Amino acid sequence: MRPMFVCVLLVVFVAAPYAQEPILADVVLYETTFEDWDTSAWWTSSPLTIVGVFVDIPGNETEAMEVVTTGGTTNIWDEQMGTNWATPENSTTLAWRIQFRVRVDHAPYNIPTYLQINQDPWSGVSTTVTIPAGFEKKWLSYDFILGPSNVFTTADMGLRFQLGSQAPQTLQFDDIRVALTQALTSRSYEGTTDIRAVFPRGGTAEAVTMDGAPNGTTVAKFTVNQPGSTIEDAAVILGRFTKVRTYDGALRLNLTVRSSVAPLVIRGGYTNSSEWTGATLPAVQEVTLTEKGVWTDISFLLPPYPETWSVIFPYLQLGGQGNVVLEFDNLYLYRTNETTPVRVTDWSLF
Repeated sequence: MRPMFVCVLLVVFVAAPYAQEPILADVVLYETTFEDWDTSAWWTSSPLTIVGVFVDIPGNETEAMEVVTTGGTTNIWDEQMGTNWATPENSTTLAWRIQFRVRVDHAPYNIPTYLQINQDPWSGVSTTVTIPAGFEKKWLSYDFILGPSNVFTTADMGLRFQLGSQAPQTLQFDDIRVALTQALTSRSYEGTTDIRAVFPRGGTAEAVTMDGAPNGTTVAKFTVNQPGSTIEDAAVILGRFTKVRTYDGALRLNLTVRSSVAPLVIRGGYTNSSEWTGATLPAVQEVTLTEKGVWTDISFLLPPYPETWSVIFPYLQLGGQGNVVLEFDNLYLYRTNETTPVRVTDWSLF
């Protein structure tokens, strides 16, 4: 008989996705791996029920929380679960990073994920994670950014999963983490909507749904079939990001990539236009992948972007090295305390 316990850890500590880089760190507000077998910090709205914490779930060797929904309710909030914590400082100016692992018995299935204040009118920010058909009974990891939002001024707030108004479902959750983050924006490439912001030169770009994606079920894929002779001859824009907050410091462009060839030199940077003709390309960095067919985290230190820019387009260049297939995921633009080369337009004239 499987035991029915659970646990929640409410901790505050400092963590960074790339420890070797002096990135301004995330501050964790909530984290649980259910190792203490205690679900008491999680509340539910009937008829959703928390069954317990188990260690015999296929594909998982550690404790995980199991939840069952009855399905068929009128509204998504009719079956929901959540946990609360004291609202921290800087909660209205920084974004929020949400991470969790999940497994469902039936797919496709939506998991609306909310951060909300813990009182009327229950305002907040949200996104919906969609698990596509073919990914049932598989553990999937999600890592994304919500906000920032000016609504988090009340004493308490928290994380919500709203699972009503769908078919009956059994879900298991593990490794749930919420942090205030110095990341300015992110891109996970889940679904075709995101990939429309990727414009290739020297090749073709597409969204690919696959097992083993670093985050979720979808990655972006850039196929270089016109490599040219220099690194600038094949490039892909990773997305279009609106400048949502005032920030004049350096940036870290972090992402996870997998290449069909190695070694491969990759140049990272950003531009002010999706059209290469006439675009401004500030100083960039290069990294070299040494292994092919392996998901690898890479990072580029980039200079501040001009105050006059309203949007930025992060890009990669990898031309002049033959035909290449590069898959990428987990894009984050982070604030950093590092110094970078000064933009030419900022040089003093004597």
